[in-house]
Amino acid sequence: MKHSEAILAIRYLAAYFPNQKFDEFTIDAWADALIDYEYEDARDAIRHLATTPLRPGQSFLLELRDLTGHLDHMIHERVTGRRLPTPPSDMSAGEYLHWQRTETAKLRKREWMPPPALEGAPRNLLQLEGLGLDPAEVARMRKSVT
Repeated sequence: MKHSEAILAIRYLAAYFPNQKFDEFTIDAWADALIDYEYEDARDAIRHLATTPLRPGQSFLLELRDLTGHLDHMIHERVTGRRLPTPPSDMSAGEYLHWQRTETAKLRKREWMPPPALEGAPRNLLQLEGLGLDPAEVARMRKSVT
């Protein structure tokens, strides 16, 4: 994120944690630490950390390590929790690694999000019959596959 976006994220954090004071040096230090993250991710992490109930004895103040740790966790979950699209089949090993790194970087930065899995979608042609489709259409689909 840009320095100006990091400052906006810190202002957003200060709104959720009004008892946490930031001077100009703290703001610059936090902005430098957040520069590798996306602004939307920082807002999501701040919102999550601010609305999560505190454990007994936990401070109402948010440390930078808490925020960056949660950001890293969110990004890790986003990257490992999704499947990359099927790569083109005519790639060499080096081209495949380059493709994989590029797609993972896009996913990490929210430049690309894979479509969600279709829950309840028919997995095979036998399941088509229970969807209320025209029997002639189901027969045509079966014939086109065989």
